[in-house]
Amino acid sequence: MTLIEKTDINKQLFEKKYGDIILPTRIVDKGEKMTVRFESYEGENAALVITHNCFSDTAIPEPTYLKLQKEGGKYVGEAEIEFNEAGNTKIELWCGADQSLNYFSDGIKTYEIWHDVGRIVRQIAVLDKGYSAVIPWIGANHPVVDREIHKYDLPGDFWLAMDLSDNWEERSIENIAKIIRGAHLYGDRPAVIFDAKSLVPGIKKGSVFELDYDTQSNGIKELIEILHKMGIESPELFACYTPDHRTIKILEENGVKGLTSLCVWQNWQDGDWKINHTGAQNQPYYPSDDDFRRNGKKRGIMCFSMGNSSCNRNYSILAYDGCPSNASQGQRYKTNRVEHFHVQRFYDTFDGFLAAAKHSDELLTLTVAIESFRGFADWNAVNELAIAYIIKKAAKEKIVFASAADISEYHIRKNMSMQRAAFFQFDNYYGVGYKQMPGHIMDRMEIDDPEYLAVIKRGSLRPMFFFDHTKEWSEDCFKTVGRNASGLVNPDEVDPSQWEPAQVESRDVRFSSFWEGDTLVVSAQSDTPKSRMVTGVFDIPFERDFSFEVDKGDAKAVKIFDTRGENVHLFVDMGRLEVGNNQVRISIRGGRRTPDDYVLTFDKLGVMLFGDHAYLRSLDKGKAVSVKMNAPSSAYLVFPNGKKLYSKNGMLEFTVNSDWGDESPVLYGYDRALLAKAEVLTEELEAVAPKTKL
Repeated sequence: MTLIEKTDINKQLFEKKYGDIILPTRIVDKGEKMTVRFESYEGENAALVITHNCFSDTAIPEPTYLKLQKEGGKYVGEAEIEFNEAGNTKIELWCGADQSLNYFSDGIKTYEIWHDVGRIVRQIAVLDKGYSAVIPWIGANHPVVDREIHKYDLPGDFWLAMDLSDNWEERSIENIAKIIRGAHLYGDRPAVIFDAKSLVPGIKKGSVFELDYDTQSNGIKELIEILHKMGIESPELFACYTPDHRTIKILEENGVKGLTSLCVWQNWQDGDWKINHTGAQNQPYYPSDDDFRRNGKKRGIMCFSMGNSSCNRNYSILAYDGCPSNASQGQRYKTNRVEHFHVQRFYDTFDGFLAAAKHSDELLTLTVAIESFRGFADWNAVNELAIAYIIKKAAKEKIVFASAADISEYHIRKNMSMQRAAFFQFDNYYGVGYKQMPGHIMDRMEIDDPEYLAVIKRGSLRPMFFFDHTKEWSEDCFKTVGRNASGLVNPDEVDPSQWEPAQVESRDVRFSSFWEGDTLVVSAQSDTPKSRMVTGVFDIPFERDFSFEVDKGDAKAVKIFDTRGENVHLFVDMGRLEVGNNQVRISIRGGRRTPDDYVLTFDKLGVMLFGDHAYLRSLDKGKAVSVKMNAPSSAYLVFPNGKKLYSKNGMLEFTVNSDWGDESPVLYGYDRALLAKAEVLTEELEAVAPKTKL
């Protein structure tokens, strides 16, 4: 007898209650129509409310007449809805009058079965040009995330942890029941998170790619059969850190629309499992047959990153990059926890992605990680703040909320290729010098293109990363990359051919750029022919609305907008390089301007300006710096421990170092022009410095 045959799931835990909303899709273009089916299990007394652009300040809920007819043991009806307003359309079905809580007991424990009874809600994303689709991704959380997103009626993509061991129900049935309830009430999508141990109980290795095809296939099919017993007839999402191309094929054959939770930029071994997602796109892409990390031809499944980032190391895990999160510092400090005082960094990063979307006609998809696997209260608080911030932005900005399953279905239905995205990435952890973290990394521009993934950093014309997605990779799923003494990967010190997958060789290319009047000349002297080469030039000395022409037929340039102010940068795809000197000439038309400096140096103190605030750091992360600066009465500092320091007698006096309490404070209330001219006195101290007196 198999585990599935032995598994006796009490259906009361998973049975749908009160009613249902059945949708043909959850993403539409503005102007589309949709026929929606409604079901009431409580009689014909049901109400339907539709709110177009529901997060707008001017949104008005509209009651809609709903005629139900008896069909078997339920009452059913249909309504045609036309979506003429872009944004998020909320559909609410109210059925039944019982507003009390119901409980189920198995004789040992008592479970809350349904809350918010009688109300079923779904969000429809209505797209137009310039929109960003936000996926609330919910990973390991204790307790399960609920109020954080459901108070806004948002659906989330929830990790559903299952395995094929004999006692899996005892360990996980309560959390699974909550997630299934959320799927019914709010439209959440369960994403089954699995590894080799999930599919083969008792196995020592944890990487799925180390299992043969039949073992992977049989295990995944068993998990799907268990989901069927819970009422999930067509599981749409799975999550895995260690897949291979065979895993993708198996999931696709079983109707799965999306593989989520890829950790872009990571190459790392954690105990008995190995992860390498280096070279994968940040934007949703169709995984290739030869390598799941490579964007390939259109198919029935797409891959999704765990969260959006750009090779920006944001905590101390021993990989080049960490999983991006709105609460990254929560990974680092186990004591003195006031995590939510760092949420400004998330706000700035999120706004940067929105700025990129405004300058593109292609759909920008952002995965926002909502996670608190340590269960700390302040980490939960930063989740609340992050979601509240996105909701506030959705009232005025072009933002829709969707599941990875919706994004995949939309791409496939519309016959869309992977969407191209161009990002500016500022140093959102400027000043954080904890352990291996450097305290400062350079600005970067990233291009997620269907044909390649490239990153250019300030100070070098040579691409920091350049992965070609147009050629087969067919490489190992994991190969250790050379690391430094701290266990980190430095891309400047690693031969591009040693990466796995291998990067485009660029060490034999000598780049330069110069101006001839209003023409930017980008030069590449190459020792070998290249089918394509990319580079980038920061701080173009023109107003943002400049236009340009590129003189080389197979070359192109893309504007990259600095999210801290008015500066503009150019990413340059030079096309094919021949042996010898290659030039791309970019003629620019527009008003001239002097680019702004956003990173200022005051002797031993570094300051990065960002809108109405600034990030601070000691220029030597191993040394503290005592600071005295003149300041207006509106100026104040917020430290990582939540303490605030206000201007006194026109001065701010404080200490910045790599000790937790004084690390990387944020300066607010300072006029930009005044800050650039501020009188700052600094004194270098020992690494362990006296605390700032607050």
